[in-house]
Amino acid sequence: MSFGRLLFGAILTGTGGVLLASQLGYLPRGVVPWFLQFWPALLILVGIAFLANAMKNLILGWIAAILALAAIGLGAWWLAHNQAAAGDAHVTHVDLERPRVEALTIDTRTMGGKVVLRSAASTVTSGGTAKDRTLHVTFTGVSEKDAAYRWNASGRSGLFEWPKSALIPNTAPFGGSVSIVAPRRSAVRIRAASILSGADLDLSDLRPEACSLTLYSSAARVTVGANAPARLTIRGTAGAAEIRLPASGPVRVEFRSPLTARSLPEDFYEHVGGARTGRLWVSEGKGAPFEIIVDGALLYVKIKRDPVKAG
Repeated sequence: MSFGRLLFGAILTGTGGVLLASQLGYLPRGVVPWFLQFWPALLILVGIAFLANAMKNLILGWIAAILALAAIGLGAWWLAHNQAAAGDAHVTHVDLERPRVEALTIDTRTMGGKVVLRSAASTVTSGGTAKDRTLHVTFTGVSEKDAAYRWNASGRSGLFEWPKSALIPNTAPFGGSVSIVAPRRSAVRIRAASILSGADLDLSDLRPEACSLTLYSSAARVTVGANAPARLTIRGTAGAAEIRLPASGPVRVEFRSPLTARSLPEDFYEHVGGARTGRLWVSEGKGAPFEIIVDGALLYVKIKRDPVKAG
């Protein structure tokens, strides 16, 4: 008997049961990142399984499998009765007045979670009004430790970065989400990297200067108003993005990889010619064009126009 396979099956069964219970609402939010804090225990159990194989000890192998299921079950029971341990919502406020910040850069990474960006004019916030000069941030699905962020303000520019650190570089706490409410008409630059995550960026009441999305098996929705950024860049693999634009205005969409799919409004046409590696789709209009760059494999981009207002 292979005790390694037995233990692997036990871990998959127990973890799957916990995740299903969490999705059905029997466990509090944040169960996944809470469990990940104890990943070294899995190494111990795997080591016991290997020892059981080497010693051909049936009892030791079954003990490792039973311990894995018991530990997962006990952790789920404890979480159900101690919801604070799973990490409730953590709310923080960043003062943009002292020192004064006029240009804001937001840099986020999510894995199995979601990033949301809104303006204070489009979202009612607790502890502030639409006229204040405060960045309101809410973290969910993470512990207080994992809710730590990096903030740097100098020269009237501010950088908000989350997470501050991660177990694996360039990743984020699994299951963690961040919701950011910025002051109305704030000048912002957005960099968001998502793995198995969602992104909902409402830029209609902000002044976005640039926006960069990296999507790995993730989905994003971006709403752009009259003040569109100069460029929106979408990278990654096996991702999907929905971009909502005003009813009119010039747009250029460049697909740099042939392994992409698109859904565009009727006013877009393919521009043929020019020295480029990808395909260019254009919508005419007055003013400087809003440029969208799609650079990645198996990406799906859907662009929608707001309906034309009568009168």
